[in-house]
Amino acid sequence: MLNPIRQRKPAHGRVPGTDNSSVLTGSTGISTEKDLPSGNKDLNSYPVTNVKDFTNGKVSFSDTVLTDRASANTKAEAPAGSTDKESTWQDTAVETAQAAAGRISDTAHVVGDKISEAAHLAADKITSVLPASLTGKDAEQQQAQNNGPSAGDLAKGWGTEDGGMFLNEEMLLSRSTFPIPSERLVEMAKDVLRKGVHKCDKLSADFSFTAPFIGPLNRDDFAQTMETLSLDEVFPDMAPRIYHIRVDPLQHNRVWFTTRPIGTNTGYLKAKLPIPQAPTGKVVELPPQTSSLTFNDRGEVEDFTMGYVMDRRLGNSGGLGGAFGFFWAVSCPLPYPEGKPWSSSWQQRLFNSGNPLLQGAMFIFDRVISFILPSWLTTAHARNMP
Repeated sequence: MLNPIRQRKPAHGRVPGTDNSSVLTGSTGISTEKDLPSGNKDLNSYPVTNVKDFTNGKVSFSDTVLTDRASANTKAEAPAGSTDKESTWQDTAVETAQAAAGRISDTAHVVGDKISEAAHLAADKITSVLPASLTGKDAEQQQAQNNGPSAGDLAKGWGTEDGGMFLNEEMLLSRSTFPIPSERLVEMAKDVLRKGVHKCDKLSADFSFTAPFIGPLNRDDFAQTMETLSLDEVFPDMAPRIYHIRVDPLQHNRVWFTTRPIGTNTGYLKAKLPIPQAPTGKVVELPPQTSSLTFNDRGEVEDFTMGYVMDRRLGNSGGLGGAFGFFWAVSCPLPYPEGKPWSSSWQQRLFNSGNPLLQGAMFIFDRVISFILPSWLTTAHARNMP
């Protein structure tokens, strides 16, 4: 079958060497018998120009001229006396069609190369974020190189000693950008503690108080809670014994300190008890606890933490700190698990028995129970909740 040849339309609307009965111009081609020249109703003898022809590379321009087989055969059998001009025109048309086909082929190759390159880039991106277990040890090392130093490596840099084992506090504090100097912050913290944090007039509007099992509380709720407890009336001789006051070398607006309160219960314990409890005369010593005061750049206290026990074996409050420890020590524990000394659960005791069968059984039991029952029901102490 003779392939259609793209030909340039002459200015006068006719194609040399043919007549209007055998040539169609335009981009729509022949679609019905009435479009065929008279005397030739063979639709198959005319290739139809449509979108498919363009996409297959057979036709490239809207001014395509299609010739039928009869016209083409007539040209092939043309007498030797045909003009050189007509022959030159046909050669030019063929060369133009071949050049167009070549450009289409080149464009297809370029597009294919671009798609292949994009696919490779996407594959590299996906591989770079896959877990090491999926890509192997080599991929893990490559990912580490791409991501740069790890957090641990960066933490071993300036301001540390012995490969990150120790912090050089003076060096780190010397680079503080907080507007209040460290020495001044320590003095400000002492002033707040002397007055009593809840009585201090330097609490910010967004103040927050947090203890191991209480809070966060805002400024008003915190003040009301402290007034309700009135521990200074229950233990009139209480000595807070605050020491080791220092500015955090990594958080330059935070002052940490340690407390080991001790006092004698010579006052009535009221709190929210239905009937106030009479004094016991017992000396209560709490274990060492870490606390902190955080200041904003206006010198106001924006955060207060306290009661975090450092060694529950010390003192006589059952390892409890803050008000929880005082209440338990005078035989008036708060009526919930957090108000009582910690004790190991039966699940922990079985798991720590060293028996591999019991350990495996505890894992299975815990997963099944956690799936069936809500977490608040299976948690023995709410202190274990985040």
